[in-house]
Amino acid sequence: MKRIVTFDVGGTFIKWALMEDLAIVEKGKVPTPRTNFEDYLEALKSVVEKFEDIEGLAFSLPGTIDKKNGFIVQGGALEYNHGREYQKEVEAYFGLPISLENDSKSAAICEHEMGALKGIDNGAVIVIGTGLGCTFILNGQVHHGANNSAGEISILLAGDIFKEKFGAFLAEKCSSVSMIRIAKEVLQDETLDGIKFMNLVQEGNEKANEVLDICLSELAKAIFNIQIINDLERVVIGGGISDNELYMERLKEKLTSYYEAFPFPIPRAQIYKAQGGNDANLLGAAITFYKEHE
Repeated sequence: MKRIVTFDVGGTFIKWALMEDLAIVEKGKVPTPRTNFEDYLEALKSVVEKFEDIEGLAFSLPGTIDKKNGFIVQGGALEYNHGREYQKEVEAYFGLPISLENDSKSAAICEHEMGALKGIDNGAVIVIGTGLGCTFILNGQVHHGANNSAGEISILLAGDIFKEKFGAFLAEKCSSVSMIRIAKEVLQDETLDGIKFMNLVQEGNEKANEVLDICLSELAKAIFNIQIINDLERVVIGGGISDNELYMERLKEKLTSYYEAFPFPIPRAQIYKAQGGNDANLLGAAITFYKEHE
């Protein structure tokens, strides 16, 4: 296979990897420029020029990606990517072929090809972090949707939008960041982080367990509704919080309670932990490139 550099572009860092045959030869990261596209290209160049014989570049990117036209509809936290002819401009700058895919979908591609969704035709990957990234695999294919925005479950309504505004969105109820924010308020402890919070849950702290129960109730309800609509075989949970076994067990228990409360039986999706780890987006981007440039 081709020798490529693959990029996982985030709001703070651009992770990169030199890859051959889906094997990571070398990897690192550079700060993500937040000012303009020219500085962004220079940051990419500082990585690419380290290596010789590069045959292409693969990108995992935030925002809404129109893969067919190589266009970024909106660039998420990177506003200079809004409405950008990304593929055309980057290929012209480097003189190399590129591929581009949304970051959440890159993670799902990794899981489908070599992780917890391998061999599964109908599933979903939910990455829990600042928000909730979600990608559906339907009939063995990544589902992009009519406008390339399928899977935006962060903005599912989990409250009264007329009263709560953004607070009604699912991400504001159960993302990792929101869960800790709520816990800080309830426990009146500004030093809380994810590890300390889950330790309190493990120790039986009543208020910490109440916060976790509320957050998991909303997440389980969303998974239940997704299952009703899509009839999935498996739902994979990613993000740092998925490494906590207690969190995963409590999520499974909460989802089971919804199934059991339902007045008639429905097929239940299995809940698995993501296997791609921190390199999932890099690997998913590389898989996309190799498939598009065989």
